Amino acid sequence: MKWRDVLKLFILVAVILFSSFQKYKVFDESGGDFEAYRGATREFLSGNNPYKYTVKSFTEKYDKFGEELRHGYAYLPGLMYVQAPLYLLQEPTHMPLQRLWRFPLLGADIGVSVLIAAYLYRKNFLAAVAGVSDDARYVDDAAAVGA
Repeated sequence: MKWRDVLKLFILVAVILFSSFQKYKVFDESGGDFEAYRGATREFLSGNNPYKYTVKSFTEKYDKFGEELRHGYAYLPGLMYVQAPLYLLQEPTHMPLQRLWRFPLLGADIGVSVLIAAYLYRKNFLAAVAGVSDDARYVDDAAAVGA
């Protein structure tokens, strides 16, 4: 392996690690959907249909869990299937739920970055660097608005 290839790999790994760290810094932030996620996960794990309050919550204020929900769970169930086991993991580990729920997203982001880097590495190195670094900019924007 040539020293240029080693340097290029080092740059790509450093950019991926830096952007991942930028995302990790905002893991504890939560937006308005967090309570809807948590409420739906509780309903799902207790054997209830988490969608039964969704329409009602968009037409009137609904107080299901002692705190006002802005809206019910209006998302596809795949997200809940990932979040439910992590919700159960939260009690024994005492990790913040926001952080646990974002680990799969961070893993997916890193995986996509590796795929972009592998695909573009030989074709256009600058495009590869831009492809793996582009998402760090959006994290700063999301943190600024509190999402």
